[in-house]
This record gives sequence, structure tokens and C-alpha cells, in this order.
Amino acid sequence: MANTNRAFGFRPSYFIGGSPWNGEQTLYAFSASNSTGAAYNGDAVEMDTTVRSLALTDAYAPGCPTVKPILAGLTTTQVLRGIIVGFVPEPEYTHSATASLGLMYRADDTKRYTWVVDHPDVVFTVQEDGNDYVTAADNSIGKTGDLVYAAGNATTGVSGTMLDSSDINTNAVRPFKVLRYNRAVDNFNFSAADTNSYAKLDVIMWTTDMKSNVTDYLGA
Repeated sequence: MANTNRAFGFRPSYFIGGSPWNGEQTLYAFSASNSTGAAYNGDAVEMDTTVRSLALTDAYAPGCPTVKPILAGLTTTQVLRGIIVGFVPEPEYTHSATASLGLMYRADDTKRYTWVVDHPDVVFTVQEDGNDYVTAADNSIGKTGDLVYAAGNATTGVSGTMLDSSDINTNAVRPFKVLRYNRAVDNFNFSAADTNSYAKLDVIMWTTDMKSNVTDYLGA
């Protein structure tokens, strides 16, 4: 029987080597001029090369680097910057009594400060959108995969993105590398015969610009 389909994007779990994720995150921002789309907790982001930073006169975070959400599978020429894990509450930088404390995501075409996990050694847990397990010798372990985007939940702010079970590869360049099936006790209630296992996989960012040798992964 398949697992419950409950996508949550990419969730930081631990560091390579087994140390727990310690909450490490970095402040970035979305430019108001960026119209790529909305962004949610668990979504992947890349650097915004059109508006690279906020102004030096910004009242909250002068010169803060900017990112944009990734809303489709990545090509081999794109690299990740990290995964969204939260947003700065709006009144903290607008100083407006009427600003929303409850907006849990970044709406399109709006400036928003965001917290991003950009460390390349962080392992993330993600749900796959189908079932890539065929046999013990034929599954996604040790392979690379792409994301499949779905809009997040505007109420909870949680991402709907999953790992694309139809795009798991042995040698091809993809943005994430699968390390293992997450060890949660409810993650193994499926079989190879299930069309949709919705398995939870532990992955690392494989094409990230936070690695000095990222061009090796992109074949440059």
C-alpha cells in the first residue's frame, strides 16, 4: 500500500556524516520586480541574476543578495542556491501596524525577506511523486533526480514540490542526488507494484553554486 501523499517540498534533516541539522540558515530576499512566481517553505531557489541584490539603502538588510523561486524542472545550465525554510514577518521591516503577520509565503511580484539553507552538506528529505523502486538492484539510491513543481499551500505556506520519480538517472546531471530512503517508520509501507509509493527520500543538492567545483557537475 502506498504512503500518504503529503508533499512538503525539501525539508532539512541532517548534515552529511550524521550530525543533526542545527537550524543554520542565511538571509536572502526576493526583489519586488521579480515576477517568476510565489515561493513557499520547502521550495528551491536560485540566484536572481537580473536584480542581484537589494539597494544599499535598504532599511532592513542593505545589499542583501536576491533569489528567485524555481518553478519547473532544472536544466543542466541552472544551479541551486538553496531551500527556503522561512520568511521574515512583514512588520519587522515595513514598520506598519497593518502589515500581515500571517502571510506564510512570498506572493509573486513582492519584496520579501527569506531564510534559505544554502549549505551544500545539508541532507534534505523530500517526497517523490511516484515510485522509482523496481527491485533492490534497480531504484533511485545513488542516482540523481530532478524536482517536479507544484504550487504550495497559501494557508500553511508549505511547498508542494516533489522529486520527479520519472527523471531518476545514473549518469545524467540533475539538481539532487538521492542518498537513501528516509528512515521514518511509516516510509516503507509500499511495494514495487505500487504505481505511487510517495516514498520519502534523503537527498543533497548536487548542482549548487555553493560548491567550488559546480562546473564539473554541469559538464563545463
